[in-house]
Amino acid sequence: MSDFQDYLDKCTFCTDSFMSYAFDGDTELATTLIQVLLNRDDLVALSCEAQKTAVSLNKESTFDILAKDTKGNLYDIEIQNRIQSNEIKRARYYSSALDTKSLNKGSDYNHLKENYVIFLLQGPIFKENEKPIYHFIMKEIENDKVLDDGRHILFVNLNYKFGYDLDDKMNDLKYLFYDLNESEPDKIWYTSFRNKMNLIKNTEGGRSKMELKYKALSQQMVDF
Repeated sequence: MSDFQDYLDKCTFCTDSFMSYAFDGDTELATTLIQVLLNRDDLVALSCEAQKTAVSLNKESTFDILAKDTKGNLYDIEIQNRIQSNEIKRARYYSSALDTKSLNKGSDYNHLKENYVIFLLQGPIFKENEKPIYHFIMKEIENDKVLDDGRHILFVNLNYKFGYDLDDKMNDLKYLFYDLNESEPDKIWYTSFRNKMNLIKNTEGGRSKMELKYKALSQQMVDF
């Protein structure tokens, strides 16, 4: 129990098992995350599932968090505590997996919805740490014309150091980054994140379910 308590005390929304439990079925949490990251208040999550599996090109992919908005657009949110050399190619593959998941057999390609692959990273994707978020879409090289095919890939550096004089957009982002890295519920800014962490850490039902995840994770490590 003391090992689990230590683990729970240290958990943040960037802890894999904690995040998958916290976001699973919680559309309010998913809505807050994607609205702030994309700076759009018109996006509302309709569904949110953790550890959702899809098969694309005979390869199985498991999305950390898969959300869908009211327009049918898909959002794959991936937590990466260690940046690997294949993150960019992995993001490309996950984007194709989202397309495969969203299009029914025999459907016209025009029925493809927009998809967003969002990597939450504990560090910059590029050596030049110029921005907290790099948002990529398809563009023509020569004239910078947008292809508008609906694909979006975002790399988010949750360790980005913000300045002091920020506009509203950057302030919102700064508070979100802080909340995702915070382990104490009372210090969290966004209400939906604060309430969910309180539920998991400070209620019997939340703690019990989180303990089951902890034991399952511990057993996987033993088996490995």
